[in-house]
Amino acid sequence: ASASRAETGTRCAAALADDPANPRLQHQMGRLLDIQGRYDEAESFYKLAGGADYSAALVNLGFLSVTARGRERDYATAMKFYRRAADLGNLRARTNIGEMFERGWSVAPNLDEAVLWYRLAARNGWPNALDTLGNLYRKGRDDQGRGLDRNPAEAIRLGRALAELMPDEPEVLGLLA
Repeated sequence: ASASRAETGTRCAAALADDPANPRLQHQMGRLLDIQGRYDEAESFYKLAGGADYSAALVNLGFLSVTARGRERDYATAMKFYRRAADLGNLRARTNIGEMFERGWSVAPNLDEAVLWYRLAARNGWPNALDTLGNLYRKGRDDQGRGLDRNPAEAIRLGRALAELMPDEPEVLGLLA
């Protein structure tokens, strides 16, 4: 049987008390607090873990800024955290930077730069990047010429790679149709 959220929180707090400098535990405590909507407290734990270069904590700090959880939306701050995490090899951060460039959040919109970041993450098998690139190839350029050339074969190849990573996700198979 799975532990309740309260039991998980108690276990995490106990583990963190035993090893207070452990960035993985600091990050996990931040996640628990984040889920509870205690964003300022979560941020404190993410910053502790991020200070030790725990890349997932840096990504979550960026996400707090993008989603305006307990604060003003701040894309520039998010980008700083994402870049630090990406420099540490975090694939989610690389995908998020791609999205920032695609949408023009804190940077000038630049689909070529976005695709570069998506490809960096997709090469290492990050599902969100595979999905995003596959969709860009499936849709092709918009009526103003933005996007990638339509390439159904590449879209299918990326969809198959995604399906191999996520065989129990039926919606992934819809990408191959």
